[in-house]
Amino acid sequence: MSAYQIRVLLVDDNQRLTSAWGRLFGRQPDVLLVGTLERADGLTEAAQSLTPDVVLIDLTMEGRDPLAIRERVADLKV
Repeated sequence: MSAYQIRVLLVDDNQRLTSAWGRLFGRQPDVLLVGTLERADGLTEAAQSLTPDVVLIDLTMEGRDPLAIRERVADLKV
């Protein structure tokens, strides 16, 4: 395992894709899936508590606008 792992937060309402991403990340020693969300609503809080390096967001999800929330997450100082 590498000394550093890239911390990934996945936000997608498609459980099949989320599961596939999880399996893919699980095979990568330098990537750690720190959490998944089915809606963008809790993204700001999850980003603050999970401190991901990367957030993968499905831009076509129902609910709050993922792009607007993405901008708020990008401004977080974690």
